Amino acid sequence: MLSFRHGLEGDRPHRGLSENFTAPPVTAAIAEPVVFMECFLLARTLLDVLRLTNHHRRPPMKTSRKLINAAVAATLLGLGSAAQASVVTTATDATFGSFNASSGTRTLAINDHGRIKDVNIEIEFAKCDDPSIGPNAVNRAPCIGQGFSFNREIVFRLTSPAGTIVNLVNQDTYSGQTPGAGRVSLVLDDEAANPVGGPLVVAGAFQPVSPLAAFDDEDAFGNWTLFIQDTVGLDPLDYFSSRLEVTIPEPASLALLGLALGGLGLSRRKVAG
Repeated sequence: MLSFRHGLEGDRPHRGLSENFTAPPVTAAIAEPVVFMECFLLARTLLDVLRLTNHHRRPPMKTSRKLINAAVAATLLGLGSAAQASVVTTATDATFGSFNASSGTRTLAINDHGRIKDVNIEIEFAKCDDPSIGPNAVNRAPCIGQGFSFNREIVFRLTSPAGTIVNLVNQDTYSGQTPGAGRVSLVLDDEAANPVGGPLVVAGAFQPVSPLAAFDDEDAFGNWTLFIQDTVGLDPLDYFSSRLEVTIPEPASLALLGLALGGLGLSRRKVAG
């Protein structure tokens, strides 16, 4: 809980300001637009006080310092709340590949810097009995081959720009089905209700084999690598696309602090000059 006093020594507090101001607790539940508006209104009120004081008389330097300190504290309060805001930056790839007792990689480039708070990845693929369903198969397209799909051969791994490797789907995570599931969309998300795996490849959101939280606090910027593998021949793994979502702090939170402090510094020069 942040608390501070403000007002002119020997004078009544100015209209709109109480003698004692106590900031509300900072919580992640505060919506981003409300956070920015609250911070803006706090800073603007304090700037109005400085202008009003300067209009009537020049305040002592001690008074000016008190007002500036109060304004900075209010701005920091807003920053503390705004720091809870975040943004999701994405990267996609749609380079088709058919893997049969082979492996390959796809690059997902994130162009924004920021300490990672959360990572999710969506992969669209098909695992079928021969033959491959090809690059033009639409979402949920069925397998052509009607035999057993040997889903146990599927492997997916994700590597961050920092070199951290997370196993998304290991060999034997799945078993197999007759016929295969065709083209599906699989989302790997630590917050999903159920772990990935079982006999059937099912579309939806599932927890990966290893937690994506291993990437937390790394810088999101750079090339991420998705590793794709089919471990045994005759039943191809078709890769269609992937989408990487990385949650990082909202850059505007820092910009807000810089703008507010810059405005307060200008007002201080006007009052004290």
